[in-house]
Amino acid sequence: MAIVAKASEIESGRIAAFQVGGTRISIANSNGTFYAFDDRCTHEECPLSEEGEVEGSELTCLCHFSVFDLDTGNVIDGPAIIEERTTTVLIPGGFRCTVDELKNYVLQQ
Repeated sequence: MAIVAKASEIESGRIAAFQVGGTRISIANSNGTFYAFDDRCTHEECPLSEEGEVEGSELTCLCHFSVFDLDTGNVIDGPAIIEERTTTVLIPGGFRCTVDELKNYVLQQ
């Protein structure tokens, strides 16, 4: 398991990118719920840490306005047709955000 950041470093409504084991991941904070996902949109590989917007459990890529469900990675609205790879974010002594089992990333409080 990799500790990548402190939860307090990612403000609500923001997305931060981290390099973990050769993979660039993004972690989004949506009102205290943390979601982790590949930093590249599955449509045209736009960097979601720079071109993404989070509202509730939805991630919108502002390059071409694909919308993904952050709980499942599923495409809600295209043009993307491939789901976004998501993962589990653990916060010790806090909560666990359940998404799929790509890898586990840990935020420190």
